[in-house]
Amino acid sequence: MIEFVLLSIPSLIYALVKRGKTSDWQRVLALVWPTARGWGLGLGAATVGAGLGWLALRGVPPEVMTAQGTTGAITSVVGGLMVALRAVGEEVFFRGFLQGLAERRWGAVAGVVIQAVVFTLPHLALLTVNMALAPLVVTQ
Repeated sequence: MIEFVLLSIPSLIYALVKRGKTSDWQRVLALVWPTARGWGLGLGAATVGAGLGWLALRGVPPEVMTAQGTTGAITSVVGGLMVALRAVGEEVFFRGFLQGLAERRWGAVAGVVIQAVVFTLPHLALLTVNMALAPLVVTQ
C-alpha cells in the first residue's frame, strides 16, 4: 500500500499543478479511455506478457523460489490485492507520469525506452537473490 501511495504522488502533484493550466494533463498521465484498438493491443500485449512471464518462471529452479529473500506464493486475497495495488502504482508512475513526460519532451519512442530503462533499474534487485531470476527481470 505504501508503494502505491509513494509511486502515485508525482502524478497527483502533476495533475494538481497542470489541471487548470493545460488541457492535455490527462493524456500525459495516460488517464484517457483507450480506443477499441488500444483495448485490443493491450489485451494482446497482456496475453503475450503473461505467457512470457509463465515461461520465465518455469525456468527458475524451485529452490530459488523458496529461498531466503523471496516472498513465496500469494496465499490470501489481501496479499493478492496488495501485489495488484503495487503494480497499479508502478503503472501510474512509470507508464503514466514518467513515460508521458518523456514522450512529450522527446517523442514516443524515447518515452517508451526511458521509462523501460528506469522501470528495470529497481527490478534488478531480483538478481541479488539469485541470478536464476534473470528471466523474470527481462519479462518485467
